[in-house]
Amino acid sequence: MVIKNDYPLMFNNETMYYPSSFSISEEVVEKVNQTEAGTDQVQLVRTGKVTMSFATKCLADWLARYEYYSTLVSFQVKYYDVSTNGYVEKTVRMRDFKWSVVKHSYELDDVAGIYEVSFTLKEF
Repeated sequence: MVIKNDYPLMFNNETMYYPSSFSISEEVVEKVNQTEAGTDQVQLVRTGKVTMSFATKCLADWLARYEYYSTLVSFQVKYYDVSTNGYVEKTVRMRDFKWSVVKHSYELDDVAGIYEVSFTLKEF
């Protein structure tokens, strides 16, 4: 039996927590041209190009980590993959990084607020 703790989410070999919402989609990259007869001529460029969507709540120190990765041109992400029953590593870029303060969380003692964070990782 695989336990999620055996395969933590990794950004550039830094252990990250799995977010509360995490989804993966795979895209087929192709070039489509239309022939004179009106049929499609398809050139398959690549299959399985990964896009990952994340959403979670975190404290200020984790917000700063996510914000750091949003400034990088690219980085490595490792995550557990069911089909391989192990880690998969991809080179990705972070896009659509968004954060907001949870209402009234800035009034809590000992923390600098609670934040809702979301972003997308796109494979190169």
